[in-house]
Amino acid sequence: MSSFRTKIRFLEKDLFGKNKSLPAKGKATTYIGHGMKIEGKIRCVGPIRIDGEVHGDIDCQNEVTVGPTGQIVATIHAARIVVNGRIEGNLFTTDQLEILSGGYIIGNVSNPPGKLLIHQGAVIEGQCLTYEPPKKIVAGSETNPKLSRREQKALDKQDKKLLDTPKPAETSKIADAY
Repeated sequence: MSSFRTKIRFLEKDLFGKNKSLPAKGKATTYIGHGMKIEGKIRCVGPIRIDGEVHGDIDCQNEVTVGPTGQIVATIHAARIVVNGRIEGNLFTTDQLEILSGGYIIGNVSNPPGKLLIHQGAVIEGQCLTYEPPKKIVAGSETNPKLSRREQKALDKQDKKLLDTPKPAETSKIADAY
């Protein structure tokens, strides 16, 4: 039993004997490898890298990276999106959207102003839209001291309606219209 504890202690230290800080919960990158296929909704807090196939919706509070072999038919909501594969669907970022030279997007992209980076050779078949991310107003705050929780809920509902998107099957129809 003592050798097991020794191994654990060794794993907790780096080469110089100092304690390593373990990664924060939910911050390790989720990996969907080449040859893997997922159908459905993906919701994650930490970053995700996709080199396989995904059909459905992706909601990520962090970064979504689509590798060169990645094939996605989905609506993606994420803080940051990096595309080097193929995506059919609408993309929404609250931070930056970067499309590398191997990136191919069929669908609309929405991001804050000045946060779209397109490398030479990248392709977007759809519209590029910019928007200011909605700012949350807290009841009783300095910016709006008279806003009640009910009014805040109504504002949140309006924001959600603005961000609602067509399903991936409808995205193909949008792309065909071009």
